[in-house]
Amino acid sequence: MKLLPEQERNLAGEIITAIDGKGGKTEVVICPTHLSIDSISSQAGGTDIVLGAQDACWEHEGALTGEISAEALAGYGVKYCIVGHSERRRNFGETDDMINKKALSLLVHSVTPVICVGETHDERREGRQEVTIMRQLRTVLKSLSGDFPIVVAYEPVWAISPNGPAEPEHVAPMAELIYQTLIDRFSPEQVASNIRIIYGGSVDAENIISFLKVPHIAGALLGAASLQSSTFIPLVKTVMQQ
Repeated sequence: MKLLPEQERNLAGEIITAIDGKGGKTEVVICPTHLSIDSISSQAGGTDIVLGAQDACWEHEGALTGEISAEALAGYGVKYCIVGHSERRRNFGETDDMINKKALSLLVHSVTPVICVGETHDERREGRQEVTIMRQLRTVLKSLSGDFPIVVAYEPVWAISPNGPAEPEHVAPMAELIYQTLIDRFSPEQVASNIRIIYGGSVDAENIISFLKVPHIAGALLGAASLQSSTFIPLVKTVMQQ
């Protein structure tokens, strides 16, 4: 909740102008607020920019004032949707079971869930980061099929801006843990074909490549760096040049 709809549209237009047709193998997904999905869907239509959303409800319909369904998002051309972001967990009390239901609903409507997992500062300080991640993943992934695309975003809460980024040596063992947990849940072939692990936490143009060099990390979930074209576009172009 950083930009007004007009600002979001302007930002989307700048991104599309700078990146459309130049991305190569780099997939660029933008996730506006629900208020702007309709207009940005029109802007992004026919371009290389992929539309995502910031959250979704797990129900198809009902008396759920203020919520939006996966089916409604899919109707606007949304291809990805973030679920389980640390802010949703912390500020709105979302549980792993709720996130699991959201992911299931998204997959029913051919929207790829971007499932966020990550430990807090206290959990890492107490050496509980591995237990936390495994617990989150085992609940969030239950009943999900490895035959459909899923993105798992490792988002250490303690590394989110303004606290500063984690270092690649912090991320590497957690990426390996997530990968092994995925292998335990799905087949190696399903993981290789359909599931990607990405990293989120104070990523910018200066450190993005170091994180993408971590084994199993295939992309980044951006926060503050995505709010201005002057920071987002150079970051994307840095990745494209690799």
